[in-house]
Amino acid sequence: MNVRRSTNVLGISVATILYASAVGSQPADEALLNLNDFDWSVGGIRTEMSVQRERPSCLLLTKGEDEEFKSGGAPFSVIPVTLKARKAGTLVLIPELFLVRDGVAEFRPCQGLRFVQPKQDPRLAAFHPPACGHGWPGREVPIACEVGEEVVVELLFLQVSDGNAEILAAFPAVPLQGTQTQNGPQAIDHDKE
Repeated sequence: MNVRRSTNVLGISVATILYASAVGSQPADEALLNLNDFDWSVGGIRTEMSVQRERPSCLLLTKGEDEEFKSGGAPFSVIPVTLKARKAGTLVLIPELFLVRDGVAEFRPCQGLRFVQPKQDPRLAAFHPPACGHGWPGREVPIACEVGEEVVVELLFLQVSDGNAEILAAFPAVPLQGTQTQNGPQAIDHDKE
């Protein structure tokens, strides 16, 4: 199901892809939050030809040293997003959660995510790169949120040119409950509750 949240800041709207929630009946202080638990607002886009990005490796190996990440042609678009918590819990954000749709069918993955608020360890001040399927220790930073608290992040994309571009966000996870067969897992019927 697609839910479109209209935000008229520089013609960018936020579209979200929603799936069934996997969060059980945990106490509020232990609840895992997803992007659907926040009110969104999108700020003005700025462009950069290069940014500082964390090295895509374990923080213990890199000692927090960043690298210059160049766009290689068209500029990067940096899009600030403010998330205001509607309930208390813990949020973990990674770049792989975000895509931008620029035009009719052009999708681009997020090239990095940077926390602006709350301030993080100074070694994590640069853009956090996509992990490409590797979960490096010390990279996914859990953020404890209270109701009404704001989390501000900047998303890094290759050039966004369409004034009607949309940010797509994937959340929350769907548990894989299909049974295993000799030919692999059975298809999950999403229409059944």
